[in-house]
Amino acid sequence: MPPRRSTRRDPPVTATPPTPQIDTAALNVAVAAAVAIAMAQYHSTSASGDGTPVHSNHGEAPVRLRECSYKDFTNCKPLSFKGTGGVIALSQWFEKTESIFEICSCPEGSKVKFAACTFEAKP
Repeated sequence: MPPRRSTRRDPPVTATPPTPQIDTAALNVAVAAAVAIAMAQYHSTSASGDGTPVHSNHGEAPVRLRECSYKDFTNCKPLSFKGTGGVIALSQWFEKTESIFEICSCPEGSKVKFAACTFEAKP
């Protein structure tokens, strides 16, 4: 009886592709150019006056602060306005709310919504 043939097939041999040669000088030039372009775009948008607050970092490049969210506003513990207390309570509420808006850098379009959420019904 002849020997049995194996039904297994050997896996195909794949050649490993050669490692590409990298020109480090050209890579450094490309990275430096990309960084210069990104920095120029960053400085032009931060100086454009689009309303987004910019914080000066003691002479370093300006850093954009994120806009105030409702959570940021409530974390500052704004006074609730109950409608009682007269003019004095109302003026104190205005002052406290305005200072929180300034501290949190709240966007103009959100100030009314945030302040309205501090109203409470009269007892």
